Amino acid sequence: MSSNPGVTENGFPNIFRLTNRDDRKGPSLAHYLIATMGKKRAIVIDDQTQYGKGLADAFSNGFQAAGGVIVARQAVKVGDTQFGELVKGFSDDFDVVFFGGIGEGALILKEMRDEGVTQLFTCGDGCWDVKGFIIPSQGAAAKGEGVRILSAAPALGTVPGSAEFAATYTAKYGPINNYAASSYDSARVLFAAIEAAAKAKQRMPTRAEIVAALKAIRFQGIAYAKPVMWNEKGDNTGAVIFVNVVEGDHFKEIDQIGQ
Repeated sequence: MSSNPGVTENGFPNIFRLTNRDDRKGPSLAHYLIATMGKKRAIVIDDQTQYGKGLADAFSNGFQAAGGVIVARQAVKVGDTQFGELVKGFSDDFDVVFFGGIGEGALILKEMRDEGVTQLFTCGDGCWDVKGFIIPSQGAAAKGEGVRILSAAPALGTVPGSAEFAATYTAKYGPINNYAASSYDSARVLFAAIEAAAKAKQRMPTRAEIVAALKAIRFQGIAYAKPVMWNEKGDNTGAVIFVNVVEGDHFKEIDQIGQ
């Protein structure tokens, strides 16, 4: 699930990424905001982690390439909880905030709405979490222009088999976490490669034979409508990025981008 581009850029033959890369997520969201929503001027904030800064960099580059302007680039620290000074320092001349990070996003959004800042708030799938984003935002996600939050997989029930998976998972383990479907597919595609290699060799396959079978596999999972297939770097060509709003206590998928 790691989204840093470097994971599959280093030439390791045994690394495979089921979900999307930050250098697809960031620019895709940037283009979506400009082309679909008419946004032109962004404030970009990151949490200074490799994930948050990397995604914010990718978004900023994509936003500018698509004709947008980065009004300000700011940073917070993981664990910060007070964002009054940050929000009060915002320029008036912007129409969207992008946050690259995880836990601080909800609190930045809440502070924005408390201060009467109504512009759209956007984030990558680091904010795609009910407990980590919707609950601590305390209703702020539905105020002003609302939010656009990326997710790494579509709503359960969209792809055939995913509703049945959700029912079985919930009955046994309780509420589903955000990456359950992708984790399930990651395990199953590996099992399928082991089985294919064993069948081809008519014996217990070696590690190298399993890797070869995985490289060649075409596997229909439940996280994406298109089958899992890998490009030469090990990235899944069937991965799609999904756009969500918040309705009450849940995310609602409204669009998909980046395919």
